[in-house]
Amino acid sequence: QVLLLPYPAPQPARTASAVPFRHLLYAGAARQDKGFKAVVDLVALLAARNESIPVAVQISADHYGKLDAVTREDIARLKALRYPPLTLVGDTPSPEAYAASFPGSICLQPYNRAEFRDRVSGVTLDALAHACPVIATAGTWTADVIEPCGAGIALAEPDAESLYAAVNTVRAGYARYQAAALSAGHARNRDSWRPLLDRLQK
Repeated sequence: QVLLLPYPAPQPARTASAVPFRHLLYAGAARQDKGFKAVVDLVALLAARNESIPVAVQISADHYGKLDAVTREDIARLKALRYPPLTLVGDTPSPEAYAASFPGSICLQPYNRAEFRDRVSGVTLDALAHACPVIATAGTWTADVIEPCGAGIALAEPDAESLYAAVNTVRAGYARYQAAALSAGHARNRDSWRPLLDRLQK
């Protein structure tokens, strides 16, 4: 017998929506299927255009502690850009530091469409719980979550130029996107835990 239940979502933060825009954020392990190359390309574009948008990028490996050759090359390219508003997170952050990175952010999730079409993203759920708008790839689970409520932008092709345009759009209406993200976080939290708790109590 199989019972399908909504994926449980974290409790939304109460004060996250009061935080003004701080930075662009790539959270989670540096991986090619999570669009890491596209994020590096975006930072390169920002540097080439003499932008001053702060960017925080986690460059730690996944749970197995390994980085593939392409990702290592991308990290080296990122470090060589010398973009002053760039912050690199070299080690896997503590749960507290990880949570603190979301308020006031725009979360970059240019994930591979084929790999993440039906795959739940914990980063998405954490972003929404902290009122953090998301820029994602159209046709992914994340896009299906953020698009109906306007909690971000889903891109057909998340290349550097498209990401740059989306970033500017979200920044221009940040308060509105932020409120939509928090609303989505509340909705998913409200709708996700009760069915699971009901089943566990039977």
